[in-house]
Amino acid sequence: MPKVIYIIGSGRNGSTLLSRLLGQVSSCCSVGEIRSIWTRLIDDNYCGCGQRFSECPFWSRVINRAFGDETGFDAAEVRETALRLDRIRRLPTLMRSTGPEELEGLRTRVARLYEAVAAESGCEVIVDSSKTFGHLAILQGIPGFEIIPVHLVRDPRGVAYSWARKKARPDHRRGAAQMRRYSPARTAVMWYLNLLADVVPNSRPLAVRYEDLVEAPQRVLESILAAAGQSEHGSLPFLDGHTANLKPVHSVAGNPSRMATGPVEIALDEEWRRSMKASQRLTVTCLSAPLLVRYGYWRR
Repeated sequence: MPKVIYIIGSGRNGSTLLSRLLGQVSSCCSVGEIRSIWTRLIDDNYCGCGQRFSECPFWSRVINRAFGDETGFDAAEVRETALRLDRIRRLPTLMRSTGPEELEGLRTRVARLYEAVAAESGCEVIVDSSKTFGHLAILQGIPGFEIIPVHLVRDPRGVAYSWARKKARPDHRRGAAQMRRYSPARTAVMWYLNLLADVVPNSRPLAVRYEDLVEAPQRVLESILAAAGQSEHGSLPFLDGHTANLKPVHSVAGNPSRMATGPVEIALDEEWRRSMKASQRLTVTCLSAPLLVRYGYWRR
């Protein structure tokens, strides 16, 4: 059974960067936001390696290993079940050791998927940046899986500014799609979902701030690897100070930067300080004030 480093938190929190860095470690396979794989299979969008899912040798082998012997396997049906269950309001049900038949059926398929990823990659650890607490609860209900939750947070003003910007999706098969956008006020309210990290059952998530990751990437990566029992891989030869030499990974979904390869500078993105409207910044600061204090952002 594989170990899973599962990144939880709000969107635009730096999870793509963290999962990409962890995916360079020899014992880790970064799959990005794997909860979206059912949609990616249907839409045939691009894998992080640059190929369409239908043409990616890795995912073709994984899907065949996981579901090749399942008569009538239907990705659309699994997607509908996953979308219906992976909801905040469903958390009480998802956190039970056993649940409704459709939940147990989904867990069985998810388990087969992750086991196939581990087998095809030859890696001991899967890095999943799906971020939702619902998917985490689904994983934690799978017998034999060892889940290492990593709670990644970022200054909510940076999160809000990122959600408000136009950003193209180079992984979309139609080529002209844009990533979803939210207003700063809505983003500030969504940021309160971070509090759900306090009720994660069976384990205490490892808390990581995006700003600390960028400031000291080696230290943060080593702490996560140690939590996953991978301390022997802590030399991180791909990392030279604040430059990472990134090889392609087979990520399912995430920020467009998931497709970047070669030398990449690990730099703090604080464009919001220069470009965010004062009114929007004030709105986010006021709405998220209690959590600014909690996570150490009040004086930034």
